Amino acid sequence: MWPAGAWAACADPGRSIPPGAEVVLGFDGSDKLDSTARVAVSIEAVPHVDVVRLWEPEDHEPVPIL
Repeated sequence: MWPAGAWAACADPGRSIPPGAEVVLGFDGSDKLDSTARVAVSIEAVPHVDVVRLWEPEDHEPVPIL
């Protein structure tokens, strides 16, 4: 588990990955009633993570299976 505030301290809301940049794609699938995310991570000295798509459960229903 991340220490409190550690993830927020890494945030850089003004930064994004430019079109055409080389990236690695990541996927975190949900198990029950948690979220599913697809992210792109830039390949550079200080990587940047952009959320490509996020699915969150609604009304206590699981996220859709793709």
